[in-house]
Amino acid sequence: MPTILDPLEKAAADLWRRVVDRAEELQLKSGDQLPSVRELAGHLGLNPNAVRSAILLAQSKGAVRIVPRVGVYLETAPVNARFTVNETIPGVESTLRSGLNREPVNVLHALEARRVIEVELIGLAAERRRLDDLLPARRLLDAMLQMPIETSRQEYVALDFRFHAELARLAGNDVLASMQRTLTDVLAGHFAEAPGSLDRRIDSERLHIAIYSAVVEGDAVKARQAMHEHLSNVYQYLIGFVQRPPVPQAMKKP
Repeated sequence: MPTILDPLEKAAADLWRRVVDRAEELQLKSGDQLPSVRELAGHLGLNPNAVRSAILLAQSKGAVRIVPRVGVYLETAPVNARFTVNETIPGVESTLRSGLNREPVNVLHALEARRVIEVELIGLAAERRRLDDLLPARRLLDAMLQMPIETSRQEYVALDFRFHAELARLAGNDVLASMQRTLTDVLAGHFAEAPGSLDRRIDSERLHIAIYSAVVEGDAVKARQAMHEHLSNVYQYLIGFVQRPPVPQAMKKP
């Protein structure tokens, strides 16, 4: 079946294969630490940001484990660390993106649509998942929980969305999963720009754990309830953000 691939994701997957080739040259094995991003970029003649994107994608696939401020570790032997990017239903994402790009999207409407779709997806994921398919989601959740508080909002949101996309994949409905990915792409910039807080992060991670636990248990009702609560909280948070006027720089405390 022909596929439509996210160009950025495909590029990251292609770069990851070059990183794996380097790991094989160094005779690394499962559990070994990869060279630093800077070292890999220098050896491969790549931009460090491109290498970092490839490693983040590899993490979402369960190929590596990122330990903040320490390094990146292979979760499997290099020969088994290659992967292909997810296939999508031809036309679904391109048609939806085309429609959304015709005029400015109401961010609250997009979030409301995401809530409707993801609540159904997470219920299906809980009903249909196999425990041996949960490792990538488990790795992503672990990486989120270990992220330092000072991590950039953009980096945290990117990992958060990868976690949601991985759970959506477990539902086994490519059409709904494609719609979910498109909506999160539309929302990504708004989430990255909205200021975070420690209280919000604690509450969000509490619900992420509840969502994941319900999927592990195969409890569709609990999974839908936790996802609905999580996305409803996000919806209310964004409404509050829109309602608060910006503070001039001169009025901010030093």
